[in-house]
Amino acid sequence: TGLQTILQMIGGTELSSEKVKQLFENALIKNHITVTSMQEFAEMGEGSVVVVTWKGGHAILLWDGREHVGINVFTYVEDVAFATHLAQDIMKSDPLLKVALRDEMPRGFGRVVNFAKDLGEHRTMPHWATNIAGH
Repeated sequence: TGLQTILQMIGGTELSSEKVKQLFENALIKNHITVTSMQEFAEMGEGSVVVVTWKGGHAILLWDGREHVGINVFTYVEDVAFATHLAQDIMKSDPLLKVALRDEMPRGFGRVVNFAKDLGEHRTMPHWATNIAGH
């Protein structure tokens, strides 16, 4: 389970592969993320892709080589504020970058995909789940 947030940003001041990577890295540091792996792919097309993983999730930054920056963030905890803070920190470093689109999607398993807040506090285990678990 978790939360996937997609951010599309436009604008920016003289963007480059190195600059968008640095903006991304600095925003992760400001949000106290200890990166476990980072890979950059800049040899394809005009833009670049940066893939980052950490204990609590992963993120993919895509730059089209012009003025579009897309960020796909997945966190194992439903923390809506995390992607907001990440975007704000990037925009503080480059005030011309603005969020043009934001989409949040809960992630579950099986065919159940809900935000935890939508399920309420008094949840009961489905009968089939208790039977499978041997209860």
